[in-house]
Amino acid sequence: DVEKLTIVLCVNETNEFAEYVTGKLEFFKEFLDFGINRGKKYGVQELYNMLKLKRAYFQNREDHAAILDQLKKFEAKTEIEFQNMNDFKGSVALKKIEVCKTNLTYNFILNVAIFKGFPASAFPIEIEFQPHDGGIMCWLVSQDLAEMEIKLRDEIMETEIKSANCFSIFI
Repeated sequence: DVEKLTIVLCVNETNEFAEYVTGKLEFFKEFLDFGINRGKKYGVQELYNMLKLKRAYFQNREDHAAILDQLKKFEAKTEIEFQNMNDFKGSVALKKIEVCKTNLTYNFILNVAIFKGFPASAFPIEIEFQPHDGGIMCWLVSQDLAEMEIKLRDEIMETEIKSANCFSIFI
């Protein structure tokens, strides 16, 4: 089952006491802790605290130090413009424009294993943010990682299925 990342191997399927062995592909815990592409949102201080102990996963130590420094000295300027129009004859328009400018570098490269037991992969990360209740919410996004996850998952599953092709496999 590709969605559940599992493969079930049936040993001696013609026997009524056939045994089933289930293998599961699992994400590397440290990879999941970043919350990349998973909608995990952080306040600026939360993002700083999370990244602070993750230097080993940055491809470049200087990038890690620079982002932490920027998060410590974080500045944002938010402008909100509202426009509400009503001609009281059935035409209504409501427009809200938010512009947020920060001193934060938006890109860096991580080098972390995606799945347990497999080598680390390098991929670019972007920090996205949005004004929220007088503060800023940040999250991590990577288009390259989204593609890499799918390709790597499919390659691993296909390799495992081929290596056990002499057995009965239920996917």
